[in-house]
Amino acid sequence: MSSLVIDLNSLPEFGNSYEFSIESDWFAQALGELDSVVSSKGDQGHVKVMVQRSGKDVLVHGSLKAEIQLRCVRSLEEFMFPVRADLSALFEPAAGSTRGGSTTASEAEADRDVFTGHRLVLDSFVREHIILEIPMNPTCVGPDASLKIPDEVGPAAFDAAVAREEGTDKSTEEGSVDPRLAPLRELARMMGEKKE
Repeated sequence: MSSLVIDLNSLPEFGNSYEFSIESDWFAQALGELDSVVSSKGDQGHVKVMVQRSGKDVLVHGSLKAEIQLRCVRSLEEFMFPVRADLSALFEPAAGSTRGGSTTASEAEADRDVFTGHRLVLDSFVREHIILEIPMNPTCVGPDASLKIPDEVGPAAFDAAVAREEGTDKSTEEGSVDPRLAPLRELARMMGEKKE
């Protein structure tokens, strides 16, 4: 999956900018195990970074733009979700890393961004930023939009219940009561007769 690779041997002294296009195959490999992500040929992305040395370390900052097909948790329909993220990290050489050599990362290195030898691989770094931008419960309806509330439970139903409680509702007739509540109405009528 290493397709976002920078050769540090060719990095100029004052840094350089790099651009990568991310294709649907990369998304399928990188995000395939996520339940909400639907693998699609429509997935695409673009990464633009500025890379420069800072002593032995390498500073990376830039931006990520992508369109990923997700599954809505409400409707179960698929929709395109825009991902926008700022990228910033300081990559350190892996312990014992020499030019051209490769070592396995220790547990302490697993918590840091590291590179080995002369290759700076950004795939897992970009993948982490994409995952952090994907909502836990993706919905195809925006946060400012609301679902239609049925009239039986909406504000009109609440107003009608208040009016019935206060006895100001003239539209309620005996036959319009939910049949499941008829025994309660009968009990209320009997309790009212006992008080008188």
